Amino acid sequence: MEKISRRNVLKGMAGGALWAAPFASLSETQNRIPLIFDTDIGSDIDDALTMVYLLGQQRCELLGVTTAYGDTLDRARLVSAICAAAGREVQIHPGSSELINGKIVTGRVPQAEILSQWPHRDDFEPDRAEEFILKTITSRPGQVTLLATGPLTNVARLFQRHPEAPMLLKSLTLMNGSFRIMYPEYNAILDPEATRIVYETETPEMTVIDFETSLKCQMWKKEARQRIRGGAFEPVAEMMEVFFRILPVVTFYDSIAAASIFEPGLVTFRSTTVKSRRGWTFPSRASGPHQVSVDVDAKRFKEHFFKTVKGV
Repeated sequence: MEKISRRNVLKGMAGGALWAAPFASLSETQNRIPLIFDTDIGSDIDDALTMVYLLGQQRCELLGVTTAYGDTLDRARLVSAICAAAGREVQIHPGSSELINGKIVTGRVPQAEILSQWPHRDDFEPDRAEEFILKTITSRPGQVTLLATGPLTNVARLFQRHPEAPMLLKSLTLMNGSFRIMYPEYNAILDPEATRIVYETETPEMTVIDFETSLKCQMWKKEARQRIRGGAFEPVAEMMEVFFRILPVVTFYDSIAAASIFEPGLVTFRSTTVKSRRGWTFPSRASGPHQVSVDVDAKRFKEHFFKTVKGV
């Protein structure tokens, strides 16, 4: 993004509003899906890519974004930087830095180092995620999809403290768990008690994108640098360079979970009952209430992703 564009964003933020989002067609508006995105953006790069995808998805009525795990305020600032670059105003609410067992997670979010270069909000109140999700789903019972792609602290706390909340959702979509190579997946193991609580809670619908399925959709550094640029991707591109100090490949874990909501048939699922112990996840029965991914059409996913984010 040119410097003049950054100044325009700053002016818009100072005026209390951002640029208006592009208008969706009537058919797209009628078929929009109300959604809350719960994310640990700022560690891996897939959360940031998913944020741009949701901003570009015309069928997504993005009601708000909540942040989970560790420095949730910095994570919220990163979300706001992407929204500012896209010219979009979105409700953003940080979660708690305290896990379900009471442990406080400290330490900076790696990709937060880009914040000095990008306009962003800095007025967030801590620990507001649970309140926001509850208020939103209570006002729209049976309508809202909750997409959770980080450790499940916010979701588990909501379910624990408000037993009526799970059945107020339309559906819950997770990027979580490993079911075929018995790998202690990152999101599941960072707050293992939260993982257990969520899988043991009845919801109208629970869909899970697992670690193994996600590995089928990757993009190496060279291609990523060519394609992740322009518009809302500019702060994401800088976040991606921080991530590349650790790994040279982008895996679309969270973006697959998001795309599965809006593009039926992209992911193949099987019905099972998921159990979780100390962050390890495994299917306990051949059938059950959980829809767990078994495959994804990687070529179709990539085409869908970049078509959706075009122009954001």
